[in-house]
Amino acid sequence: MLSVTRTSATLAAVLIGGSILAASPAAAAQPPRISASCETLSVELQDYPSSETAPTPNTVTVSVDGDVVANEAFGSSYTAALPVGDATVAHDWSVTISALGASFNPTFTGTSTPCEPEPQWNATAAAAVSLASCASGAQVVLGDISNAAWGPVESDGVSYSVTAVADPGHLFDDGLPERVFSGPLAAALPASSPDCAPAPEVLSTTVNGTTAATPQVESAAVLAHNGTDSVPALLAAFALLGSGIVLMRRRAARSAG
Repeated sequence: MLSVTRTSATLAAVLIGGSILAASPAAAAQPPRISASCETLSVELQDYPSSETAPTPNTVTVSVDGDVVANEAFGSSYTAALPVGDATVAHDWSVTISALGASFNPTFTGTSTPCEPEPQWNATAAAAVSLASCASGAQVVLGDISNAAWGPVESDGVSYSVTAVADPGHLFDDGLPERVFSGPLAAALPASSPDCAPAPEVLSTTVNGTTAATPQVESAAVLAHNGTDSVPALLAAFALLGSGIVLMRRRAARSAG
């Protein structure tokens, strides 16, 4: 924003042949070039009146936020780049020019625009894929995230994609505002997989207060169904069970003695 105000009477002028001629010698000066960035206020004044007897008859006063930062006399030209202060906030400035022979002192005012803060490279995000199980396929697991936010997970059951977007003023360690995670998704394990076989049932037997686990013995009908000679197999199974019981009784007797 730039504006010009007059601090004294309007400059006298006469109309001659359709041209406006200023009655002041300062009218020959070039229009002031004043611009403000987030860090500096630049002032450039050219072709102002001066003489050998009065080499610096003009003055310029620059203020920032009400404080005078420059008050200098100059001759035919003046150039300066003045710091405005904290570049992350806006500053009100003014430039007043007093030129030799001028009947008014123009004042230019404006407000600087703050600089955008430098982004911090500290956004982080992590994602993983769970192992497939007998009940379901692999799943996307969104992990820890800092100075960023997750977008929606897109998946067709075969592959996935998810994007982490850095918060304003933050970037990932590669200098980018986004990080994409994608990859395949394994299907559920087939029923024929060894990992999907049911666990064997275990029975417990208590003898003299001592409990021991023994594998369950299949019935003769099951053994026969499985193509096993039922009678020898059944006898062998009961013999094994009986040996286990005798062994447990001996251990219990030793403990009691």
